[in-house]
Amino acid sequence: MKFYQFNPTKAKVIDQFGSSGVRISPFIRQEGFQQTACIHFEKGSCLGMHPATINQLFIVMSGEGWVRVKDSDKVKVSAGIAVYWEPGEEHESGSAESMEVIVLEGANINPSTFMSEIETA
Repeated sequence: MKFYQFNPTKAKVIDQFGSSGVRISPFIRQEGFQQTACIHFEKGSCLGMHPATINQLFIVMSGEGWVRVKDSDKVKVSAGIAVYWEPGEEHESGSAESMEVIVLEGANINPSTFMSEIETA
């Protein structure tokens, strides 16, 4: 048995796209472009507007925050909510308090296979 740490103190700072208060702990990167990571959002954080390079599923595990796509308003998200972006879709996310998110990226990701889509307020 082996143990690994993925808490924010060991995570890599994300400063691209004008981001602030965001760190990433990669878990797995497979051949091609498929990866899984934990993203840590601090109080007052923002992961700046950028295009999804491949199918991306953003799974909120704890806390709350917001997401938006280009030219739209922020939509509140909290634990138990997942957001899906298609390749090329420009998006941004952040948190006024804090939030922990698991992100899955890969060509074969299709959340509608197992998850039910919900309406946003």
